[in-house]
Amino acid sequence: MSDIFISYSKADHALALKLSAFLEAEEWSVWYDKNLGAADLYRDEIMKQLAAARAVITIWTPNSIKSDWVRAEAGHAKKEGKLIPVKTTDVAYGDIPLPFGEMHTENIGSTELIRAAVVAQLQVGQTYPMKRAGPEDYKQLAKRCAEIASECSAPTVAEALRALALDYLTRAAKLRCAKEKRGRRTVKRAASQRDRVRRSRVSISEPTTDKLQSGQLRSVTPLEAK
Repeated sequence: MSDIFISYSKADHALALKLSAFLEAEEWSVWYDKNLGAADLYRDEIMKQLAAARAVITIWTPNSIKSDWVRAEAGHAKKEGKLIPVKTTDVAYGDIPLPFGEMHTENIGSTELIRAAVVAQLQVGQTYPMKRAGPEDYKQLAKRCAEIASECSAPTVAEALRALALDYLTRAAKLRCAKEKRGRRTVKRAASQRDRVRRSRVSISEPTTDKLQSGQLRSVTPLEAK
C-alpha cells in the first residue's frame, strides 16, 4: 500500500514525475500510473492503488480538467475524504471542474504547503477513517488539523493546516445542510401522505345528504355483510 496516489493527465507526465520525486525525498511511498498507454488497459491496477492509498494528490492542469479519468479518480478520493488537489499557475479556480473547484487548492510549486497538507492528511487519516464520513467526522478532522497547526513552528505549514481545517469545516456544513434538507423533504412527504389518506377516508365514510334522504343508503347487518 502506498502513502500517496498521484492522479494526473498523461500529457503532464513530467509534472507527476517531479512531484513524485519530491514526495519520495520526504520518505513517503508514492504510486502513479507510469504507463503512458490508454488507462483502460490498467483499470484494475489503478483502482486498486487508488483505493489503498492514504492520500490522493490530483494535479489540475489545462489537460487534466478535460480528463474523465482524472475527474473520476478525484471524485473517488473526495468521497473517501483523502483528496489533496493542486494546480498549475495557468489554471484558475473557475477552470477546475465542480465540485473540486470549491476546495482549497495549492499551486503545484508550493511544495512546503503540499507537504503540510500531506502530513495533516496522513495523521488525521490514521485516526478518522473517512468512508461514509458525516458532519461530526469532518469537524473532528478540522479540530485535529487546528491542533497540529498550533504546534507547528513553520508559518507556511501552519497556514496550510489551517486552510485544510477550514475545508473540513466547509464539508461538515454542507453535509449538515444536505441532511437537514433531506429531513424536511421526508416530513413534507409524510404530511402529504397523511392528507391523502384523510381525504380518502372522508370521501368513503361520509355519504351525501341526498342519498340519506332518498333511502338509497341503509345499514348493513353483520349477517348481510357475510
